[in-house]
Amino acid sequence: MDNSGIIEHAGVVSNIDGHRITVSILAQSACAACGAKNLCHVADQKEKEVEINDNSGTYRIGEKVSVFMKQSSGLRAVWYGYFIPFLVMMAGLIVGNLLFSREWQTGLFAIGVTTLYYFFLYFLRKYIAKKFTFYIKKL
Repeated sequence: MDNSGIIEHAGVVSNIDGHRITVSILAQSACAACGAKNLCHVADQKEKEVEINDNSGTYRIGEKVSVFMKQSSGLRAVWYGYFIPFLVMMAGLIVGNLLFSREWQTGLFAIGVTTLYYFFLYFLRKYIAKKFTFYIKKL
């Protein structure tokens, strides 16, 4: 498979439930590879889990694998998670400024509208999850 336009991470199979494989990925920040990470305590490492549908039945718990997805799916996630909420908050600030006379009311309105957006995403999570397809391969 051509690697251009692919986002790929190494992980370990942590659970298998029928055709659904759960892979644990150690997500690292940019400073995780820095030699001074132990001194500055800014390094950020978090374990994330990704669920993947796989009908092959060739994977075992504890096996090292590579999880990948199309770059376009990653960009879509950035839109849903960062860019659209930013636009919603800015719109909330503009509308709140027109509706309210005090800044704190405008700020609360903008935060409230952004919170509603995230609730909207939460309730549509199953529909949105269908748009993000992960693939798996053995290392």
